[in-house]
Amino acid sequence: MKIKNYITLIAIFISCSALAQDNPDASSAYGNQNILKLNLTSLGFVNIYLQDEYTLNGSSSVALGLSYMPSRSLPSAVIENDPNGNAGKISFSGFSITPEYRWYVKKHAPKGFYLAPYFRYTSYTTTSYSFSYDRANTNGAIQDVATLEGSLSGIGLGLMIGDQFKLGDHVTLDWWIIGAGFGSGKIKMEGTGNFSTSQQEDLRTEIASMDVPVGDLESEVTGSSVSITYKTGLPSLRGFGLAIGYIF
Repeated sequence: MKIKNYITLIAIFISCSALAQDNPDASSAYGNQNILKLNLTSLGFVNIYLQDEYTLNGSSSVALGLSYMPSRSLPSAVIENDPNGNAGKISFSGFSITPEYRWYVKKHAPKGFYLAPYFRYTSYTTTSYSFSYDRANTNGAIQDVATLEGSLSGIGLGLMIGDQFKLGDHVTLDWWIIGAGFGSGKIKMEGTGNFSTSQQEDLRTEIASMDVPVGDLESEVTGSSVSITYKTGLPSLRGFGLAIGYIF
């Protein structure tokens, strides 16, 4: 899916919100229904997640979530499984966009139990880091390095269930119970340099020995460049969360 398709989806979402705002029945029957929320749970993971929800009618609403993750290192489980320590040198940052449609079971939107099909696009980049690889037949005693930069992009579709509570005229608590779906992602790392024939072979050996989850790992090594691409498609979970919201 190309970036123009993501833009089209977001444009449709915005159009639905605009039509709902032009509909006097949607606002007069249910009062102020625009809710700006902050995900409290994600703050513990150094991730800022904001969501805006707008009620279309008594049983449904649309929401758009935006998250930003400042620079952080990879999870410890990934770092521990890397014998040359390359994973520990990587830090990354990025954002995600999550449009969703909500159906409130008891038709008291935006209050009560709901089902929410959603789409998510993510994009992360890494800082420049030194990729270490063993020189042939030295058993790790001598290492060379290649300077690489990387990016990660992914898309996903899924369904979340949750429950939203009104804590007064202007405050809500949104409980994101759990979500499940399927997504695909691509990680690409690239670098340039001046690599001898033996260094190119060492790089190919190091890349081939990388322990990666299920997916396709491809690489290209020349005398002046290194390119590593990893593509995967896996089921995904959208975990527990609590978001505080303000109605205006």
